[in-house]
Amino acid sequence: MKKTLILFLCLVSTILMAETRQIAKPAFGAAFNVEITPLPNQPDCRGFAFKFPSAITTDFPINNTVPGEIYFPLNAKPDRQLPAVQIFHTIGPDKFQLEKKICQLLAKDGIVAAYFQMPYFGQRGGLLGPLTILRTEEAFFQGLEQMRADIIRLTDILLSFPEVNPNKLGAAGISLGALATANAAYIDRRIQRGLMIIGGGSLPDILATNTNETRDLLAFFTRDDKQQQEELYKKLAKYDPINLTEPLSVLAKNKKFAMINAQNDNVFPPKCSQMLADKIGCPIKWYPDVDHYSFSHKLPDAVTDLRLFFRQDLPKPTK
Repeated sequence: MKKTLILFLCLVSTILMAETRQIAKPAFGAAFNVEITPLPNQPDCRGFAFKFPSAITTDFPINNTVPGEIYFPLNAKPDRQLPAVQIFHTIGPDKFQLEKKICQLLAKDGIVAAYFQMPYFGQRGGLLGPLTILRTEEAFFQGLEQMRADIIRLTDILLSFPEVNPNKLGAAGISLGALATANAAYIDRRIQRGLMIIGGGSLPDILATNTNETRDLLAFFTRDDKQQQEELYKKLAKYDPINLTEPLSVLAKNKKFAMINAQNDNVFPPKCSQMLADKIGCPIKWYPDVDHYSFSHKLPDAVTDLRLFFRQDLPKPTK
């Protein structure tokens, strides 16, 4: 009985601490609310779960609420603004433990960090998960637009915190998250630093690898006659990093955009990564003797590289 009472009081305490915040002047569209709830047991940072309505409403209701988490350094204060980074997740599995850990490490470094579940992933995908996006052509491309709209809304949310420096916003992601990073830097010019990890450009060539990650997408894009395939690929070009290089190249010129890739990547062919880097004019750090899957052995090193890249935006120590 005593244990039950303690658990109940803890639950009530958490509920009371939850906040509904209005984003009164978003980058586009009408004002919206975000629900923010403290996360317990965060020894090295302060964590909060959040959820907000997507700016784009699909015919799949569970997909229209965007959950995520945001982490602050323990010493974050409104009078000392800090850089903030959006971390975009991989294609699976949908536990988001890697993204959560990266955000926590960045917060430990003194950087505000957040991730959200992209359309049809995690809680947003129902029983079929991300495959739900492939049910129709309209659903697929609406999902890509929804991803972009959700990115912009997360920037709005980050900027609602006085601890966040509006001139030090970044984005980073691994694999699928790398593609989202390129789209984020393209669609939301408030983002001023980006890092793509095991990603690239030329999506038709990437889909043609026909690997575990691309097989369902390749089947989706090649299921109809050749003319229809060409039409689908034309629509996809709008989201292909190889066609989003104008703002990315400006960031690269200022040493604020970079790539990390696997030398033997079998999902994102090295030629696709090099082609994108050449077009942007950004550096690539190649991890030798690993492919897309064995790159997991290099993740600790890659995460260290990511932390060093974004630490460059930390405020100078006060004397």
